[in-house]
Amino acid sequence: DRFLEAAVVAVGQQDGDAVAAALRLDAAAVAANPPAAQDAARRLAEHPGSPAKFVSAVVTQGEAAGLPPNYAVIYAEHLAALGLLLRAAQGGATDRPDLMKQAFVHQVAAFDKLLRFYSKEGSWAVPVLRTFVRDTRLLAAATDCAAKSRTNE
Repeated sequence: DRFLEAAVVAVGQQDGDAVAAALRLDAAAVAANPPAAQDAARRLAEHPGSPAKFVSAVVTQGEAAGLPPNYAVIYAEHLAALGLLLRAAQGGATDRPDLMKQAFVHQVAAFDKLLRFYSKEGSWAVPVLRTFVRDTRLLAAATDCAAKSRTNE
């Protein structure tokens, strides 16, 4: 998978900008509809209600590809969030708030994992942290908006 191969190279080279670009979760990243997101959305749709199994499988795949375990978890949670957001963007309005809430949970899990070891990474990881702060804030606002629209229906 090209996404994981690129992740292994970016993390290995401590290329914070490349890692941050790969972990973007803003509207442009979802709209770009990358193959990794399409695959994640498809795999998540095949097993609704079990994103944890998806994350576990991607962690295993990432570690086998050579990603350090911490980054394998971050990339897996990111792919789950991205896949759920893609499904929310393509799906009907009825399940959109639930999918966005699930995506937010996975984004927060990835962010939490990053924060747990960030201080050991050095300054190369600053762009990654900045991306997570921005995208988590934007996703929280969008998720709240989607939830409010559901209650107003």
